[in-house]
Amino acid sequence: MTVHEQIEDLVGRRPGLTEAEIASVLFGAEGYQQRVNSDCRWLVGQGRIARRGEGGPADPFRYHLK
Repeated sequence: MTVHEQIEDLVGRRPGLTEAEIASVLFGAEGYQQRVNSDCRWLVGQGRIARRGEGGPADPFRYHLK
């Protein structure tokens, strides 16, 4: 399963996760936000998931299935 597919599956089961939370679930201690950032943005661009939030520390992007 690709990282794209893992992210899509994860946000389908647990909507509202941030990039940091997604990375932590997928990669454990090696999970940091930058590891999934481009994958999440690609999935948003393809219309496969939706991004909500302002993207700052007080309101991070949260991901959901479309």
